[in-house]
Amino acid sequence: TKIHNYSYTAQTYCSFFNRLRNTNLEQRKKISGLSSERSDIILAGISIISCLLEATGAKKLITSGCGLREGLFFDYYSKENHVPIIANDILKMSRENVLNLYEPDQQHSRHITHLVLSMFDGWSELHGLRKNYRRLLETAALLHDIGITINFYSHARHSAYMILNAKLFGLTHKEQVITAAIAGWHNGVSKNYFKDRFYKELLSDANWKTINKLALLLALAESLDYTETSQIHVIEPGINKKTATLKLYAQGIPSIEMHQIQEHLSWFKKTFGVELKVQLATAEEE
Repeated sequence: TKIHNYSYTAQTYCSFFNRLRNTNLEQRKKISGLSSERSDIILAGISIISCLLEATGAKKLITSGCGLREGLFFDYYSKENHVPIIANDILKMSRENVLNLYEPDQQHSRHITHLVLSMFDGWSELHGLRKNYRRLLETAALLHDIGITINFYSHARHSAYMILNAKLFGLTHKEQVITAAIAGWHNGVSKNYFKDRFYKELLSDANWKTINKLALLLALAESLDYTETSQIHVIEPGINKKTATLKLYAQGIPSIEMHQIQEHLSWFKKTFGVELKVQLATAEEE
């Protein structure tokens, strides 16, 4: 279970506090999830939180997975390297840290991200998703290849697991699961990655449909840089009556990419209910 950013109501906390303070030491040692080494001091700790709730009138609590040691380190690092201690965009900073940690082909990853965000923006009327999903798609695209660190041929599911457990700040637990699923499906839909009961409780059928749409966009973007040469440098997604269009601007003839994108046309029709017509721009149009 992830601790960081875990949110729960003050009522839930008070209920647990009342139950815990009616136990003795031996009973607390047997409580699942509570370290026996802390069973003697836990009441003092949670009493402080109870007083804070009472004093502030807060309605919920959000747990931090980071503590004083991280704070002291960042304070020291900030002063030594003259960098702001508070990031303007904590999600951007943390996903860059993950990207640098696993060192996939960053040029490819950033190019895929550029392509997939162009699709998200250009086909907003088609997918009908809120703009908040854009940052989840951006995160999934940047990190979709980190699983190659473990195994190339099954890297999609490894990427999903690694994203799910990465220190990605700025996302709720549900958003991080969605992001992981998008990356895990970029080679095709497979709920085998997410059989666990936990995911079934956290994500609704509507969430899975959203994941399918975003994973499809990521799969299309991946196919447009299949050779990892950034040959297709600009795309223009559009909608023409009952047809979705995708115009590609490339250096030369991207034969492999043109072939690869055909693999996803049936997935596109099934998901969005319209045909996708892909066109390579002529030299005069560029």
